[in-house]
Amino acid sequence: MSMKLELGDGVSACHVGDVVVFLWRDAARSARIDFLDAEVHAAMKVHPDGIIMCQLILPSSTPPDAPAREKSSKLLADPTVKLRRLVTAALGDGLWQSVVRTIIRGMLMMSKQSALLCVVASRDEALTEVQRYASADTPPREALLDAIAALYKSLNVEQQLPGHA
Repeated sequence: MSMKLELGDGVSACHVGDVVVFLWRDAARSARIDFLDAEVHAAMKVHPDGIIMCQLILPSSTPPDAPAREKSSKLLADPTVKLRRLVTAALGDGLWQSVVRTIIRGMLMMSKQSALLCVVASRDEALTEVQRYASADTPPREALLDAIAALYKSLNVEQQLPGHA
């Protein structure tokens, strides 16, 4: 299965089958949400029946400011965007995970799509959740692991592997 890597400023995306994986290194700001929006819409053109969006949010990122939250909410409410699942891995301590969960849940509640959300604490949990909502176009776990490795490399961030704290 082919992989398409797109490098943004502080956030990168990798398209693999009907999954778009994002790695957030920097703050969620308006221009970065525009990047996310463009990548989601590009994926929808190829997979009009729906996609899985998987976000890995590093502790170096910060929550979205008001303009970024507004743009995110508009994207989530866009009727042309058919998300089968929004999987978010808040990679950090329990406080960071709570912050991420609260913000994303709040944005999804406003768009009446909170049932799509799953917030997890690790890369492996995120991949398990992606596989739960897999379609015939969803890549195997190994392809997603390759995509994640490429994302880390694209942002010049060292990937912490499970069990290697």
